[in-house]
This record gives sequence, C-alpha cells and structure tokens, in this order.
Amino acid sequence: MEHEQWAARIREAADLHEAGDLSGADEIWQELIPLTPTDLDRSVLLVNRARTLTALGRLHEAETSFDLAIAAESAWFRGFARAHKGAWLSEQGRGDEAAAMFEALAGERWVSWSERIGYRQNAAVLRGA
Repeated sequence: MEHEQWAARIREAADLHEAGDLSGADEIWQELIPLTPTDLDRSVLLVNRARTLTALGRLHEAETSFDLAIAAESAWFRGFARAHKGAWLSEQGRGDEAAAMFEALAGERWVSWSERIGYRQNAAVLRGA
C-alpha cells in the first residue's frame, strides 16, 4: 500500500469513528496496523484503535491495544502512548494506575522539562494533591 492510500484509509477510519460507525473504524485499524512499517506510526494507530475499542465497550482489548502502542514506541523514547493510556486509565476510574503512569513518565530521562512538569501535575491531580 502506498503512503497516500494508507493516509486516506486513516482519514476514513477517523471519519467512521466520528460518524458512529465504530465497527467500520475498527476494521480499518485492524487492516492498517500490520501494514504500517514504522513503530511510531503503528503506535499512533494502536492508540486510535484503543479509543475505538473503548467506544465499543471492549475495554480489555482497548487496554491491550494501548500496551501494544507503548511497546511499539518504547525503543524510540517516546511517551505518546503512555500519556494516552494514563488519560484512559483516569477515564476508566483507575486514578492510582493513571497517576503511576504519569509519575513514571515524569521520571524518564528523555522527557522535556515542560513534559515532566505536565506529567507531574497530572499525577498530583490524580492523587488529590
């Protein structure tokens, strides 16, 4: 698949999700994820799929998708998927786990100063500080 086709399918999945055709969006995410050659792009698609699965009420699968996204980006010293999983954990009423996720991100030596401050603030709010 060429990049332009791949990008068009992503837009289609996002449009389907927004229109409420969550199953249609998930089918596209499932199609595209194994065709995505770069770890960081695959991580973003896995986060998108996790959001679609959450909207479908398939929370266990959503969490697995977040974990796969984290694994895909971890070699590249990125926190995108972990930050999104932290927010998702908070939305699921799992504030302690979310706070721990943000605290761990704040402790990474590769995060920027401003990211570190934001992650610490998220953790503090979740811990009620």
